[in-house]
Amino acid sequence: MLTVSDMFVQLIAAAFRDRTGASRALDAVLRARAHLPRGILDAAAITRGPDGALLVQAAAERAGDGGFAVWSVTGVVLGLMGGAAALEAVPHDALPARATRTLKGQLRDVAALLTPATSALVALVGPSGAAEVAGVVLDEAVKLAVEDLPGETVFAMAGEPALVFSGAPGAAVLRGTLPVPHTAFAGLAPAPLPPG
Repeated sequence: MLTVSDMFVQLIAAAFRDRTGASRALDAVLRARAHLPRGILDAAAITRGPDGALLVQAAAERAGDGGFAVWSVTGVVLGLMGGAAALEAVPHDALPARATRTLKGQLRDVAALLTPATSALVALVGPSGAAEVAGVVLDEAVKLAVEDLPGETVFAMAGEPALVFSGAPGAAVLRGTLPVPHTAFAGLAPAPLPPG
């Protein structure tokens, strides 16, 4: 029987040539998520402000104040893409140093293309969601990065507070963390998964 310790969660990051490409891709990802509730764990569409800050355009989960919430693993990814505040808001040992270095290398090209005029999508997907997300982004993305993360490590981070980005879509910036794990991920503790 397949367990969380046997599986990998895929990080998919894609750069788009305009500000709306990532939001369009996220809409398609969320439509797919309705049929694969455990296949697509988290996703966010981002761009970069004139001052270099990462701005969230949209995310899989809304925060209570009309902003957006992202899983702590997604926060690490956003931090590695150049939003230092997002990385600092997550415990420093959340991912092993080796995994962090590998991720940073994988994300370098996508991050380099992220400007105020472009956008990027970051998605965390389980085994059943990888093909769906790849199918959504392949047609329009100008750069794609894919990295396997150990399922055990990723799901252990489900207990970390979620990061909250507040503000209007396209201008939402990191404001803090939710004091308890975000409800969208509360049920994603390691558990046996059905075979196949």
